[in-house]
Amino acid sequence: MCQLKYIEEMTSYSWFERFLENLRWRLRFLKRRIVALVDRPSAAASRAEETATDTSAGPPIKVDDTVRVRSASEIRALVDENKRYKGCPFSDQMYQYCGLEFKVIKQVEFFYDEVKMKLCRCKDLFILDGLVCNGKKRLYLHPCDLNCFFFWHKDFLQKV
Repeated sequence: MCQLKYIEEMTSYSWFERFLENLRWRLRFLKRRIVALVDRPSAAASRAEETATDTSAGPPIKVDDTVRVRSASEIRALVDENKRYKGCPFSDQMYQYCGLEFKVIKQVEFFYDEVKMKLCRCKDLFILDGLVCNGKKRLYLHPCDLNCFFFWHKDFLQKV
């Protein structure tokens, strides 16, 4: 028996509560859109920043290529005070792989953001073979057991 047929009976919302919930979601969406428009840098400034900070002068990275993770000092020079580079975070667990060589297993074009609950498009991100988060850094009450892949920006990597 499929439970989806009876989803309306299982919910305890009245029509007014559903209306308020819908209104809340719409206001959150509008707030995110307004903040994104206000915080967005101009296109010319972002292009100038991209060309000024482009460290990958070498050949493009593809799947099955062998790459070397840049040194810790090079990565510290790239990331900002929030340990992010062009939106891609570089966690403390990733520093142990600096200077080592790995195989590229996938170029990431989309990923599901569990916080925003939406599919996000990205560029210049890669997944390297065998490099996963061990979950020891406790963000919540307990260690995480998901073993998520690290996302590596192309500027963190050098093609070998």
